[in-house]
Amino acid sequence: AVALVTHGCRPGVFGGHAGAQELDLLDSQGPTGAGKPSLLGALKLEGQRYVTDGGNILLAPLHWDGNNWIQAGLAVASVALLSQEDSRIDTTFQRNRSAQTDSFSGVVRPFGTYAGIGVSVVSLGGGLLFKNAEWRDTGRDAVEATIFAAGIVTPILKEAVGRLRPSQGSDADEFHSLSGNQSFPSGESTEAFAIASVFASRSQGWIVPVVAYTLASGVALARMNEHA
Repeated sequence: AVALVTHGCRPGVFGGHAGAQELDLLDSQGPTGAGKPSLLGALKLEGQRYVTDGGNILLAPLHWDGNNWIQAGLAVASVALLSQEDSRIDTTFQRNRSAQTDSFSGVVRPFGTYAGIGVSVVSLGGGLLFKNAEWRDTGRDAVEATIFAAGIVTPILKEAVGRLRPSQGSDADEFHSLSGNQSFPSGESTEAFAIASVFASRSQGWIVPVVAYTLASGVALARMNEHA
């Protein structure tokens, strides 16, 4: 559901966002006669864009059509259904945990933390440096998805839900809102899927989407393997 909100919410997508359109114009025109903007100026422009996009993302549900609401409903329903099998799934994962599964977790988990952020920043930086709009916009969307989905929405939900981690001996339905317990939703899984959705939607063909969502799924599996 978080990915649905952030997915595809580029500046000006709903119309009437003059500030966002001006920033897009600067991107397309490149440096003017005054020369290239300073690093501070470029960072300021990026910050302005993220604030503008943040507003668009926050208001996105107001512009959803029936299809979007169906997708959101299905996402929520899927989580609710899976939660009924939570204890059984956790038991199965721990029963089959091994050195191999721990090794797999160690390889894929970074894609839900620094590696995911790194790929996004490299895409954004490379696009700005080499004037490649596709790289730039993909990296920019991925950074925004990380900030808004994993950095803002997920921490708020964690505090509101207050679910204990399985490693704390909790039951599937043990929730203590505002207790500081932060098992659900998974921040690393959220970040991995938010970034994966951006790279998948902005790519052509099936290879990038398959790789992106496989890595994101691996992060989620790694968190279950680690009893987190």
